[in-house]
Amino acid sequence: SFFRLTVPESLLAIGMVKQPYGTSRLQQHLPPTPILEGSAVVRGIAFSPDGKHLATGMSETVTLWDTKTWHPIATLDTVNFESLAFSPDGSRLLIGGTWPEQRIQIWDVETRELIVELSGHKSDVESFAFSPDSRLLASGGFDGVIYLWDMTHY
Repeated sequence: SFFRLTVPESLLAIGMVKQPYGTSRLQQHLPPTPILEGSAVVRGIAFSPDGKHLATGMSETVTLWDTKTWHPIATLDTVNFESLAFSPDGSRLLIGGTWPEQRIQIWDVETRELIVELSGHKSDVESFAFSPDSRLLASGGFDGVIYLWDMTHY
């Protein structure tokens, strides 16, 4: 399961595999909320820093949702992905690929256009972290390597 919490909007996103034996204890204690269902296993969830968007990913598709209406606002055809993250200002969505597409895609959230792909990892791109000033992006891979990327051009 995946959990992400954004404090400004007090939203919690949970990705679960459907259970054949009924609802989980967590589901029984949650107030009624929208349920966003897809046709495949949800492999990644990320809220934008301002809480206005939720990105959910299944295989090679990432969906951007409006958290006010819970309607999808975009579907991005991406690499077969392993990880999702928003930039600190929420303007970019980062998607880390898994084999055989172990590269990083950076998407513009507003235009829904692919800005750049960064290559270097020899295996799955597992995680991301921005420097406090957002000028550097660190990416960690299953290959045991951490890359530092200059983000001033993107």
